Amino acid sequence: MEKSAELNKENCVKWLADIGASTSGSKQELTMRINRLSRYPGLVQKLKAKSENAYVFPCSLDSADIPPATAKWRAANDDLPKINNKMFTRSVRFHETGR
Repeated sequence: MEKSAELNKENCVKWLADIGASTSGSKQELTMRINRLSRYPGLVQKLKAKSENAYVFPCSLDSADIPPATAKWRAANDDLPKINNKMFTRSVRFHETGR
């Protein structure tokens, strides 16, 4: 990112969003994040390529009701499946044997 473009918070947010990085924080925090990432151009390229992937899957929800992948997802523990040690051990064995 160019030095002159760093002065604008909107451009910082756009640059970070383009690579799938967090866009929250003050202008100073955003520029620090960009400066840290800019030291690793290979990582930036990988992040950008990863953020450009489109994952399409069937869903019964209307597309307007699905939050974006960049949303801060939170799940209540009650919504998560409950497994015990026996179930976990069986799953591991299943994957190890390839069945």
